[in-house]
This record gives sequence, structure tokens and C-alpha cells, in this order.
Amino acid sequence: MNIIESINLNLKKSKKNLLKNISLSISKGTLTAIIGPNGAGKSSLLKTFAAIDLSYSGKILIKKRSQKEWCKEK
Repeated sequence: MNIIESINLNLKKSKKNLLKNISLSISKGTLTAIIGPNGAGKSSLLKTFAAIDLSYSGKILIKKRSQKEWCKEK
């Protein structure tokens, strides 16, 4: 079962693409690393997954439900 999934995730700030068409799945019970050079968007991706930044386009699913649905329940 996928715990977190992103589909065509895009994040733009000040006309700069921070994330562009990111699609990934993280399954339950797996260890996942996000690696890359400085400025590659690692922190932006994690902030988007953690609902710190909701200004993205595309989809984020948590346990097959939209992240924005989860945020409404808080």
C-alpha cells in the first residue's frame, strides 16, 4: 500500500519552478531517501508533503486520500 503518492506535482515561487512534474510513490514499510544538490527542491518537496506549503498544483495522496482533504479535518 502506498502511504504517500504525488502525481504531476508542481510548485512555482516568484516565477521559478521549484518542483516540476514530480510523480512518486512511497510504500508502507520502506525506507526512502531524498537526495540531490543544493537548490534541487528537496526541502520544498518535504514542505509540500507536510502541508506547510499548499500552493502546489498536481495531486498529493496520503493513504489514497487527497492531502487537502486531510488538512480540512485539522
